[in-house]
Amino acid sequence: MVRHPKPWTLPGPRSFVTRVCGVTARQKVTVLHAPHSTEGLSEAIHDHLVNDLDYAVIRLDQRAGESFSDSLSAEASLPPSGPASLATSPALAHVALLTLCRGPAHVELATFARLIRRQSSGTGPILIVISEDGAAGIDDCQVEKVRDLFSPLDGAAYAAALPRSARPLEARLVASVAIEVAAWDVGLLDQLTVLPIEKAVRPDLHVQSWDDGRKTNWHGMPLAWERACLDGWGGEDAEHALWLAANKPASLTKRVWRGQLTMLLPWIERQRLNLIERERRSLRPDPFRSGPDIESLDWGPLSVQLERARDLRGFLEVFREARNELAHGRPITWAQVKACMDAARVQEGPAGDPPRAG
Repeated sequence: MVRHPKPWTLPGPRSFVTRVCGVTARQKVTVLHAPHSTEGLSEAIHDHLVNDLDYAVIRLDQRAGESFSDSLSAEASLPPSGPASLATSPALAHVALLTLCRGPAHVELATFARLIRRQSSGTGPILIVISEDGAAGIDDCQVEKVRDLFSPLDGAAYAAALPRSARPLEARLVASVAIEVAAWDVGLLDQLTVLPIEKAVRPDLHVQSWDDGRKTNWHGMPLAWERACLDGWGGEDAEHALWLAANKPASLTKRVWRGQLTMLLPWIERQRLNLIERERRSLRPDPFRSGPDIESLDWGPLSVQLERARDLRGFLEVFREARNELAHGRPITWAQVKACMDAARVQEGPAGDPPRAG
């Protein structure tokens, strides 16, 4: 079974979790607004508090109308108590409360937060509230938006941590497409990278294989970070891939193209140069169509000049078609990619695979 890296352990989100936990340990209370990935965020904060800061952690899922005091007392195995007693309870002296909220903060939660903020740093419990809708404001605590955490570098780190593949070329292509398509939703990488390769290379044609229902929910919905369909990615706002699938499928296809282009175009160029080196004696410059030297010959002139070489016809045809599609902004199918790989391996053997990065 493939073991995927946990998204919240990647550099960008990990640094956010470390900062939030450190600030809370000093200031006692933090309120976060996280419209998506709340479970993953909660798990990451829990693990950091336990493993790095040596806190005992109590997790509460606080729903509207539920008594915070009753929930905390039950989870901490304490007699039913009010916020004041809980805030000073020796049983909670070095405990971190991790509370998921929907809607306004319960009055007892607000009272508890107000009381522990009066305590000295390093004494008593601390509190982190994760609000899905941002409505759980507590007194003058600033609500911090959990956004713009994942970057292209985190996608690269995710790919680098994947297990080694027996077919590195195919694995690199799948990872490159998945990173571009998933963008800031690094959790989506898990789904995209385990698709059958014909679907992983063209996920825009097989959305039903990785849609978790959000495509239907987001159809016709205006873009908004608060709706979990928009976030920052590489310095720009980027739509979620499933929002694109529901509303702008052509833009989703462009993401697939960019992912393919990043990996395939340098490989195709290497095949062109290798071909020129092998067939140099049969070639001549074409200054009108390509450039002043043989190395400038593109796939079209190469096909014309080598048309009599029967053993090269298939190789030239599949690479010329793939190069033309990519050059005109269109992603290619797995069948086309495989045809190129097979043709390259016939010409060069396993060495036709591009070397691994690094």
